[in-house]
Amino acid sequence: MTAYLAVAWYACSRIPDRATAGGISIGGMDLPAARQQLISHAPQIEARPMTVDFDGTGIDIIPGRSGLHLDPDDTVAAATRFTVAPWDVVRRLRGVLDIPWETDLDRPTVAAAIRAAGSGQEWEVREGAIGFPDGSVISERPRAGRRIDIEATLDAIKAAWPASVVHGRIRTVEPQINPTDFDSALNDVARKAVAGPLRITVENRSAQVAPAQLAPALSMVADGGTLTLSVDPDPLADAIVKALPQVERAAVPARFRIDNGSPVIVRDVPGRVVDRTAAAAAVLKALTTGSREANVPLTERAAAVTADTLRGYRITHELARAQATLSSDTPSAMMANAARAATLIDGRVIAPGDRFSFNDVVGERSAARGFQVVNNPPPGAGDDDAGVARTASALFEAAFRGGLELGPRRGHGAYLPGLTAGLDAVAATGGSDVTFTADASGGVLLTTTVNGATIEVVLWGRSGIATEVTATTSNTSRPSPVTARGGGCVARPTLPGFDIEVRRTVTADGAVPRRDSVTTRYAAVPGVACPS
Repeated sequence: MTAYLAVAWYACSRIPDRATAGGISIGGMDLPAARQQLISHAPQIEARPMTVDFDGTGIDIIPGRSGLHLDPDDTVAAATRFTVAPWDVVRRLRGVLDIPWETDLDRPTVAAAIRAAGSGQEWEVREGAIGFPDGSVISERPRAGRRIDIEATLDAIKAAWPASVVHGRIRTVEPQINPTDFDSALNDVARKAVAGPLRITVENRSAQVAPAQLAPALSMVADGGTLTLSVDPDPLADAIVKALPQVERAAVPARFRIDNGSPVIVRDVPGRVVDRTAAAAAVLKALTTGSREANVPLTERAAAVTADTLRGYRITHELARAQATLSSDTPSAMMANAARAATLIDGRVIAPGDRFSFNDVVGERSAARGFQVVNNPPPGAGDDDAGVARTASALFEAAFRGGLELGPRRGHGAYLPGLTAGLDAVAATGGSDVTFTADASGGVLLTTTVNGATIEVVLWGRSGIATEVTATTSNTSRPSPVTARGGGCVARPTLPGFDIEVRRTVTADGAVPRRDSVTTRYAAVPGVACPS
């Protein structure tokens, strides 16, 4: 054994006479010379294109530019690496040795090069799709996707290079639905589903529904490796109601009515609507079994606001009322606008803790909302928002006297007769607003009446709330009227200027939850006197 080891050591102590490394002769050279020999040839080999073949289609990369490099040091070291394998020892003693190149592979860099050059070798998996536009059937068959298996390809390159051709690895990505099952779903399900009209019966009424009408409700969906027909309940219900417009009955919400000076609840009436879930199941069965007849039931739908809901708001008593009166010379458009605003807020119910906004409810003061243009507003009415602010003022006063929590308020610049001094309010589209919040202990009902030139706002709420209101005026001024000259004079009374503070103390069930005040400064507006 010792003698064999000695022979093996001798055989591995030198480079054999006819040794090659990657086909380059290094026989009989010492290690430095062999290393230099390999270094001189490495650039040429690294610059030689390498083909990575993917199932008969190749991509070319330049190894040296793509993260592949030869390692002369490790290759030469392999020429004298000690071995006791008999066949290797014999070959070395005979002077014949072919050493493969040792290589260095920068995996991220080589992977990037393969992805860049091999983009045409990959494609996404295509899932099959079936649609029903306008009641017809369109389809796209599934197709398997193809991906380069980067890690396996890198291993193959590491093992084979510097061979000029390396076999890459491809991974197939199968679609969820195979083409055979797709074709069955297309022909046996989808095309039969829209092969003709569907007869739908709701109670004692029937109608034929064409495939084009059903189409928005139909789709084919993947389910456990196959495609199945699905019916969307909502578009189906729309199609049924369109074909049988009288079968549904809208719910009527509960509301308040004022009887003998007290709010009374008018009960809600539930609606009758197509049972969406049952309709979808019945239609699906009719389309997939070939019967093409579906009996669809109705179901009851509760109103958005029920009598029980309103009872919970505890609205039983009048909280406060306020009026705004327009003068006889007020333009008719301003009167119409004030009345229109009153109509829009009439009957509003504010749930406990909710906030009411005059501007949000009344909306834009436009013709589309029923408002008129005021061409010649009277002097001093610049803040009146074409008459709408008269109604807003009555609302603010009622909310103030009703003890409600109020939002920011802006008073008129000049006192307007017909409004309560100190409790008027400006409301304008996109600007000042009148807001209040219902107490958490009870809701608020808002009612309005229009009687000639008078707008009245009444707020209703729970019992046990009382408000004491007092007012103090100061700094009153009354300028002399201005005598007009020339024809066409229109006399106008003087509007006094003054400061006013209005205070309130709110009592709720014996406690005082709110004590506050509002202060207003009105500018004087001289009257106009016409010469006699």
